Amino acid sequence: MNIDSREGSRITLQLLKRGLITREPVIHNGRRTYKLYAIKRYDITIKVNLDTVRDIPCFTCKFFNRCGRGNFYDPRTCKFLTDWLLRVTGNGGAGKPKMFARES
Repeated sequence: MNIDSREGSRITLQLLKRGLITREPVIHNGRRTYKLYAIKRYDITIKVNLDTVRDIPCFTCKFFNRCGRGNFYDPRTCKFLTDWLLRVTGNGGAGKPKMFARES
């Protein structure tokens, strides 16, 4: 890792303060040192609502991995994406979608 013991001690103290590790005093080759253990955290719960993006055609598109700006499959010219945008904006083909139109 290319760090000295001073830097290792600083990093260890930061991890201890954040509650990410614990340390246990041990004797190794006749010297006092610490054995470090990562604290497993299972109490993290992330709730994500995917309703707003569930219908985006990109997630089920067979060309997703080959799609990108300037590629043969380009989001700027994708019929599936364009049709979906027109449908969700309520603008069935009448000019710019409402979400992109300037408000007067």
